[in-house]
Amino acid sequence: MDTKNDQYFDYIDIMRGIAVLGVIAVHTCQYGSFQIIQQSIKNLLGNGARGVQLFYLVSAFTLFLSMKNRKENECNYIRNFFIRRFFRIAPMYYLGIIYYLWQDGFGPRYWLGDATHISIGNIISNIFFLHGFNPYWINSLVPGGWSIAIEMIFYGIFPFVFLRLKNINQAIKLFIGSLVIRLVLQYILSKFDPIKSDHLWSEYLFLYFPSQFPVFVLGIIMYFYIIERQKISIYSNEILLILAILFLAQIATGINLFSSLLPNHIMFGIGFLFFGISLSKIGGGGGLYTNYLLI
Repeated sequence: MDTKNDQYFDYIDIMRGIAVLGVIAVHTCQYGSFQIIQQSIKNLLGNGARGVQLFYLVSAFTLFLSMKNRKENECNYIRNFFIRRFFRIAPMYYLGIIYYLWQDGFGPRYWLGDATHISIGNIISNIFFLHGFNPYWINSLVPGGWSIAIEMIFYGIFPFVFLRLKNINQAIKLFIGSLVIRLVLQYILSKFDPIKSDHLWSEYLFLYFPSQFPVFVLGIIMYFYIIERQKISIYSNEILLILAILFLAQIATGINLFSSLLPNHIMFGIGFLFFGISLSKIGGGGGLYTNYLLI
């Protein structure tokens, strides 16, 4: 592939490296004894799981950057986007499916809840990256496979998002809208009991796409701010209306809607956004770049 128009940014590698270390930290702290370690250190290691959200933010940022370059230089850039995405993810993931079926078999496991075995439907859904739509399938076959499911769903809607968002203010409105949608869905779906395990259903409502989508949008905001150098102007009638409704609803119900609107993983995403912007400034605006394939 021709890479002459693709850019490589040092601060993106830094953020990816931190995300990797975070994921390693959380999985490492799941083993061994930590009785002598202070609770603050345990919390720090446990929040290494937010490395996944950092990956999501970086993914959205680099996809917008790459798609803009591809659009200017490729005739079938959307078709090519899906082809590249598939071959970047699918081969290793399919090997993961084979390996974990060999290692763990088809028997029961935590993420299956009350289901007795890995079904054919479960396997097929993982092959087609549709396992994120089922609480029994989202993470039961390949450990951590939920993050791949969410990433692939984002890939599926990405061309539409790319073509619709033209500036940072639209991205901010999408972020606020996605927060409201997540909150409404969380409230409605938490009232249902579609599976026997309440704990598993609660975890699914954290992992599934509407819960994670706002973090991707933060990566898009970061793209417009750093790469397009657009100014943020969040003052608009739509945003004021949303904030007014939330404020009045909080007073009327006594529920802290703003904390519900911004759960831990999204707060981390906002922190990662500021962190990425800071790194880009330290690196000299757009940062150092060389030829590199951002796929």
